[in-house]
Amino acid sequence: MRHADARPKVELEIEKRGVNVVRAPRGLSRGKQNKSHWASQQKSVMWTVEWVCPDGEKVIGSALENRTLAEAYISTVGKKKIKRKRRFSQHDQAVTESWPKAAKQQSGVVQQRPPVKEEEVHSEPQTSTSGDPQLLEGMHFYLHNPQTASKFKCLIPLMAAQTLRVALEGQTVLEFPTIHVKTESPEQLKEPFISQDEYHKRHGDDVPIDLAMPVEDGEIEEPSEPSRAADVVPENVMAVLARDLAG
Repeated sequence: MRHADARPKVELEIEKRGVNVVRAPRGLSRGKQNKSHWASQQKSVMWTVEWVCPDGEKVIGSALENRTLAEAYISTVGKKKIKRKRRFSQHDQAVTESWPKAAKQQSGVVQQRPPVKEEEVHSEPQTSTSGDPQLLEGMHFYLHNPQTASKFKCLIPLMAAQTLRVALEGQTVLEFPTIHVKTESPEQLKEPFISQDEYHKRHGDDVPIDLAMPVEDGEIEEPSEPSRAADVVPENVMAVLARDLAG
């Protein structure tokens, strides 16, 4: 007799979609921030999503998987704030570098929106850019790939019109997706950021994989002893994370 899978519904549905979720060691803030769940009324995954805005600010919110990236981003961050961040991103880089150190550090602060309740989804407005076609003009969306050499932040180009479900199919996320919104195209990315295509051109597939974990202040802790790609298999992921976290 076959036994029913006792895992939570959201885990089963995420697995069906081909998304590989790497779990953070218990106690780290990344795991605590993950409020992804199965929205039974909509029969959809309600993802926790970390948005990294053009100015570096991080905002964590919830989004149904059938929403487009543009809709989810605007709904989480807000139109007024997006406009302000566009103006910031259009400043000359030299001006940015002349800011006081404290101002630079502020960009790393993580804001977390309250999780969207399932009963509130029906009343949630379907955000559209049609009323302001320039709102996201020139903006590029990228999914952060956590399984690359630690000195790089490997970004997978996405389309603003893609649904979250399509964008995540076959991808790996650290607890929940981190999506960068940047003014640079894949060819214009500056280190430590690099597009996935360029990463593979430079290093191929046989490169160290670091499952870097965010520490309590929101920064990334870089493991000192990366694992080889061939060594990272599902049953060993937690052991790798525990070892890397210990340094």
